[in-house]
Amino acid sequence: MNRPTVTKLAAVVVALVVGLGAGMGIGYAAWHSGSMGGGMMGGGMGGMMGSSGTKSRSGPAASSGASTIKVTAQEFSFSPDRLRIKAGQTVNIEFSDAGSMFHTFTVVGGPTFNLQANAGQSISGALTLSQPGTYQFICSVPGHAQAGMEGTIRVT
Repeated sequence: MNRPTVTKLAAVVVALVVGLGAGMGIGYAAWHSGSMGGGMMGGGMGGMMGSSGTKSRSGPAASSGASTIKVTAQEFSFSPDRLRIKAGQTVNIEFSDAGSMFHTFTVVGGPTFNLQANAGQSISGALTLSQPGTYQFICSVPGHAQAGMEGTIRVT
């Protein structure tokens, strides 16, 4: 084994890991200090994503009588990450943050629906998707979706 090649490869791997960690730390700190303005979504999404890291929802509160789907967030995944509902059916999404940092459950490409919770918190909201198709949900905290916090909702 050529020792200089192994040393160079190790140096590159260490540099990548340190760089990624520093970038995520800076993004996390900026997000929680409020210096990112209206959040990652900015004004283009109507400012739906607050930067304060507080428990909140955009969209309707949970609907009595609707079935409930429980979704749990952790670093950096959702469980379950695949949901199935019927078109026009209202379901309550009960979002729990079992991780150690702030997370969101944000529907992309559908009606405005966003649940936000700090570590250890839960929040519910009523979701209705009228059109059949496949929708995506993500954690909209910067870097979280890219790290794997995403899932799909299949509407039939």
